[in-house]
Amino acid sequence: MIDTSALRESICKTFCGDLAVKILPSGIAVTTTFRDAASDPIACFIEQDEGGWYMADDGHFLSDTVARGIDIQTGSRKAFLDRILAPTGAWCDLINFEIRTHTQQTVPHPDEILQFITALVRARDVTFWSRERIKSTFKDDAYQALVERFAERADLSRSAPVDASMQEFPADAVLRPRDRVGKSPTTAVFFVQALDTMNEALMLWMEARDQHRSDIRVAALVEDGNINLSSNKAQRAFNRIDATAIYRGDEKAAIDRIERIALPVAA
Repeated sequence: MIDTSALRESICKTFCGDLAVKILPSGIAVTTTFRDAASDPIACFIEQDEGGWYMADDGHFLSDTVARGIDIQTGSRKAFLDRILAPTGAWCDLINFEIRTHTQQTVPHPDEILQFITALVRARDVTFWSRERIKSTFKDDAYQALVERFAERADLSRSAPVDASMQEFPADAVLRPRDRVGKSPTTAVFFVQALDTMNEALMLWMEARDQHRSDIRVAALVEDGNINLSSNKAQRAFNRIDATAIYRGDEKAAIDRIERIALPVAA
């Protein structure tokens, strides 16, 4: 039987009175002085199930973030959340929309509780990332999306030429299927944030055709619809290379488009 009074005293002493600790029928609630975007206090719950004790937030952060259309399941935001939650043994449970830790046999130590609360506070940072910061992570997000989709079926290279004979046309990512029985092509993918990159994709496509390399495909992942694709230069690339897709806002479908040309047999 846990001595809740002793635990309460220990937690309060550790946190120097900055937190409110309340014993609940299901466990313990620790309310912090930190506030979320709605000015509600950020809280941590220490609860017990059949396997032991675990910590969790109140469930509002993930549900509100997803409802606002902020993507925390892919890309840089997911990587950030994974990184700050990992030391606490926590993860984003998007089925129950809560951040929680793994169950353990003993009640978490006050230091563990403080570390978890710190992670909950830091997690809020992803909702304030500016468009400029998201833009700066586009290439990382796009490459990670390719890794998640193709890692088990293809070898991926970053910032590499698609072939030794085309060193002057490096792509942002190159996919080389491991199973060549289906004669899947090698695919060069360009991450487009400016029209010059579309032109680079077109030049590689033209070089591959000049060399009669039917085993090479060229694709472009365009960051978002704010890039002007109506210019003559963009239209030439758009109409000639093997695939073009708008990434932001429709990430899965954009990667699906790449898959249809990179692994046509599997797709």
